[in-house]
Amino acid sequence: MKNILLFIIAFSLLLPASISRAQTDVPSDTKKKANKSTREKTSKKDKAEEAEKTMDLSSLYEAAEQVVEEKTNGSVNWTQQYVEARGESVIDTIRFKNKGQARAMAIRGAVVVAQRNLLEIINGVRVHGETTVENMIATEDIIYTRVDGLIKGAEMVGEPYEEWGMMVVIMKVPLYQNNGLAAAVYPALEKALKSSSAGLLPGEELKSGEVITELSQFAFNLGGRQFDPSMFPIVTDEEGNILLDLTRIYNPDLGQFPQILKTSKELMSEMGFEKGVEVIDVIDSFDGKLVVDKSAKKKVNWDKVASTVAKIGKILLLFV
Repeated sequence: MKNILLFIIAFSLLLPASISRAQTDVPSDTKKKANKSTREKTSKKDKAEEAEKTMDLSSLYEAAEQVVEEKTNGSVNWTQQYVEARGESVIDTIRFKNKGQARAMAIRGAVVVAQRNLLEIINGVRVHGETTVENMIATEDIIYTRVDGLIKGAEMVGEPYEEWGMMVVIMKVPLYQNNGLAAAVYPALEKALKSSSAGLLPGEELKSGEVITELSQFAFNLGGRQFDPSMFPIVTDEEGNILLDLTRIYNPDLGQFPQILKTSKELMSEMGFEKGVEVIDVIDSFDGKLVVDKSAKKKVNWDKVASTVAKIGKILLLFV
């Protein structure tokens, strides 16, 4: 056993010298090929690791909760990105003796009620900061026309159904698709942002921020605060300076916008992401704004955050 051990040690001591002598005899072309092969292997390894990381991240997103804002007679689903409303109408068998006709008229009435409820919910949706859809409708006739057309073209979810002597329908409109609410109000928002310089628009050059923290993935920690969503959330510092304006990554032609999800520190820890996600602490949340403190303002490259959100297409909101 001792002899074997000594042989292994001796071989390991002699090996570097042997390799060194062999390398001096290797032609330069062979060296280049070997170096190229090594680089290709390293590149493949990096890509495999990145793919594995992305796959793991997908599992975190699947486990996260949806962000749904409940409203009277409906809701706004910020994760699945649609506004939904319920409408109901009594089946009037006295006025309409034929039961089929009574049901058909009740369905028609329920659709009208659902559209009215959709309008009520949509009017209250914050677009950008304190501005709501209702504000924009009041100042822009074209927005009223577009929103009206959007509601009239609302999609029915499933089939009408009977409940307690009434016909019930569920209708919805998309938030961000190119035939959705965001596309309808965006032209007016774009004009307002250009005149006020309140935000950066798609295609405008992003300013290079101070790079202290490189973000691969990130989450906002609300510290138990209620998230107050808007169509285009804003991140500001304590003095109200805009650090991140998500209007800049919305493309109305493609109709794409990041999904908003919520998770917890416990879930992230269980799935091994407590060290893989940069957590940005929020000190206040209102009117679709997330306010961060001075340290977050200084250490985070907010342009990197914008490009990351655009790339991964999701925003994690951390609730603790």
